[in-house]
Amino acid sequence: MEVWWKLYRTHGCRLRSAFGEDLELDSRGVEMSLGMDVERRLLTWLDVERTLKQETALWSQLPAGIVSVDCFASGMEVRHSSAPAIVDSWLERVFGAAYQTSSRTIQLRIGEATFPVELVPDSDEKLPIGRRYPLWRDVSYLSTTEASESEVEIEAAPTATEDMPSAWTGGPDLISFHSFKGGVGRTTALMTYVAACLNENSAGTKKILVVDADLEAPGVSFWLDAVNRPTVSFVQLVEALHYPPAGLSASLDYFSQELRKT
Repeated sequence: MEVWWKLYRTHGCRLRSAFGEDLELDSRGVEMSLGMDVERRLLTWLDVERTLKQETALWSQLPAGIVSVDCFASGMEVRHSSAPAIVDSWLERVFGAAYQTSSRTIQLRIGEATFPVELVPDSDEKLPIGRRYPLWRDVSYLSTTEASESEVEIEAAPTATEDMPSAWTGGPDLISFHSFKGGVGRTTALMTYVAACLNENSAGTKKILVVDADLEAPGVSFWLDAVNRPTVSFVQLVEALHYPPAGLSASLDYFSQELRKT
């Protein structure tokens, strides 16, 4: 449902929603009382996690005294080195009236369920940030107004301990055909490009590896005849890399051999 706003003061603005609620805004139109809006979004534990990711810029800007935050379907665990009252104050600011300090729970909107919060005392040492993969659901939290404008004391995000992927400096060229929406012609564009590369008049053998990473509806295999159709899939490769039965090298060697048969 779209909410229409009526602006009746321009500096230190106050907006009125279609529900008759008054909201304080700063001069840039950013809502100052974030808690009121957050309470409406808390349907499941995933909304709690999303709110915290947005507030902390994907855990990179945790307040001083907060070591780590982990959200699960059964509850949330906050490891802290500061006083519990400071953690409660931070959670109250983030979740507004939805956070109940006495019971340390977050009120969800569906079925009046509650999401338990456990405070675990820990050392003052920040936990290292793990490798960040370029997933859209995570990258979208890395630059937020709420995180940059937070009044809570923010510590600089650690950099030396981050396990970041190494830069791609050599090897074959990589070209990606990507779209968030399906049915726009990614596979067609890919195969057209491959055909153009193969038909190019240049000396030497051309080696092109085509990977269809669409896990829901892969279509590259349907362009190939039975002789050239591979015996292994991208999903099988991912599974073998995540759970290698005989080491990563053995998994890579096996898939390389299978691909050479086509």
